[in-house]
Amino acid sequence: MVSERLAECTVTYVGSEKRAKASATSLRETVSALEDKLAAFEARLEALEHVESAVSPSVSLANTCREQSRPDITIKLPGSYTTTWHRDWRESNVSTTGSSSDFVFRRTRAEAYTARPSLLTFQCPPYVEAESWDDSSEFYSSEVAAGKYFHDKMLSWDGRVPEMNRRSLRALLLSFVENFLGWVPVMSTAKATALVNEALMTGYRGGEAQDGCLALFILAIGAVASHQVDIKAAELPGIAFFIAGCKRLECLCFLGGNLATLHCRLLQGLYFKMVCRPLLAWNSITQAARNCMYYIGSTSWQHLGSDEREAWQRTFWACSITVDELEATMNMHPIGHRAYHDIVPLPRFEDEDTGFYFFLAQISLRKLLADALDVVGYKSGRVVYAPLVTSELKKQTQEWYDHLPAAVRFPIDNTPIADARISFLRMQFLAMFVVLEWASVLRVLESHNLPPESFDHEELRLACEEAQECTELTALYLEVAMEQLAGWKLGTYVSLWTCFHFLANLVISFKSPALSYISVTTRDTEARAAIEMLRPWDHLSFVSNGLDRMSGMIDRTAGRINRG
Repeated sequence: MVSERLAECTVTYVGSEKRAKASATSLRETVSALEDKLAAFEARLEALEHVESAVSPSVSLANTCREQSRPDITIKLPGSYTTTWHRDWRESNVSTTGSSSDFVFRRTRAEAYTARPSLLTFQCPPYVEAESWDDSSEFYSSEVAAGKYFHDKMLSWDGRVPEMNRRSLRALLLSFVENFLGWVPVMSTAKATALVNEALMTGYRGGEAQDGCLALFILAIGAVASHQVDIKAAELPGIAFFIAGCKRLECLCFLGGNLATLHCRLLQGLYFKMVCRPLLAWNSITQAARNCMYYIGSTSWQHLGSDEREAWQRTFWACSITVDELEATMNMHPIGHRAYHDIVPLPRFEDEDTGFYFFLAQISLRKLLADALDVVGYKSGRVVYAPLVTSELKKQTQEWYDHLPAAVRFPIDNTPIADARISFLRMQFLAMFVVLEWASVLRVLESHNLPPESFDHEELRLACEEAQECTELTALYLEVAMEQLAGWKLGTYVSLWTCFHFLANLVISFKSPALSYISVTTRDTEARAAIEMLRPWDHLSFVSNGLDRMSGMIDRTAGRINRG
């Protein structure tokens, strides 16, 4: 199926070089325009932050929702309605004390703004009938312990590189090209092929030392990205190549200004990410990102030729995307790489076979998502209900979709997608709207037992609409997530964490009287299906703990309703 999909894309777009370049230019122009809008939007946001409207206690928003909602409401195309909110910024004071007073939640700036549940933490607001949790300590303990596997492998390495026949090695190289360079085009296919061929002829010792090291990481990632690997196998795929590469990288760690060494560090981090070892991935990828930033700030950067500078720029953006993903999932603190987004130009490409459409689309959408996490949701014990902010970000996200080149365009429904990259873009797009509209769900829940005079009639109606769309898009995301969870891919790790986030959204909403007008909340079908979808990954301790918690919460809610 994958090869059929790729063949179809090739037939459609190859042979029209001018059109391909025009599409790439159009996408870059769209990204640039979105960046300008975000800059202006941030300036407006700073002014809005000084305005706080005290909202008096108020009543059952759910009753108003039931009166005004139609019996059959379909999911609208995100961003398709153009209603206007009467208030730009609303905050209402509530206590944030969880079910246990000894919770110590680790939150980055983004997490401090929102009561979004995650795999690690959730500080449940008092108006939500759910549980708080904080598994941060257990998570970091298990991740530190996970490093022992790689440590033991390093100690037992005998200095030899695994021997494989050329056919098997070629299969690993092809897997790397298709399942890695198609996502992260930091080098050409010809370059990757030349590195591996030279390494085979010289016993991984010819040319520059970093070239042999890079060839080993290429083969390791090719092994882990293969479609035939067993995700529960005791021995990680490609581990022998990976350990050999890590041992050689130790000798290269001081070459921060060498591009091949930087690629080694990037591939090391992405191997860790693909096998779901996020803490080890963070350590490697942040080192690569810091090396990028140091070098870009040096005088050496000014003397690079255009081709070499372009290669560094691609590598920076690959690091930036990965750092953002890990930072958001593990509640890590920023390392300062976003300050370089205005300094480092977007990558430029002259061909069609390296996934550049996907790469540019991923960069721009990730930047939008990072901005969204910083400005909407829940802050310091108060719901930050900012309909103007949400509306603007939704509009920009819809514009992003409208300007996608046809090569990476996706349907906004549950239509199966054979290309894992395009499937990942669809999931990230859906996630953007769920994140933006979650504050409306909180608003509905908060207002359930409050007097009606506190809210504008139109505002109540629009909050209900967004809460319904948020919940239905959450269910849609979980329905299509299997395309990323069928094996180790570059999008699998982020998809796992987002699935737990959205699964928790459904569990928290399950059987809530305030949300009973939304049919998804009245049943547990979607949530239990998501739990079963995640079961194959329960060999990872943080996945196993999350599954146990979600199953228990559903059972307890159902039991409480039955007894009532």
